[in-house]
Amino acid sequence: MIARQVTEAAPTLASVGSAAPRKLAKLIERCLAKNPNDRPASAQLLSEQLLIAGEQRRELPVPLRAFVKRNGRM
Repeated sequence: MIARQVTEAAPTLASVGSAAPRKLAKLIERCLAKNPNDRPASAQLLSEQLLIAGEQRRELPVPLRAFVKRNGRM
């Protein structure tokens, strides 16, 4: 187990069935990178990237978009 911790990358959030937003999942993966150069350089940078990752497009789910498009209104 210890050898795997040191040598293998952590599984991606998507591979374990997480529904985390894609940008946030990628940022978490970067934080878990084995190579320190692949991780955010500072807490300030991580904070900024978390804010960006937390911004989600305000978009209707596909079934609702289809309903609105078909019926012309909500």
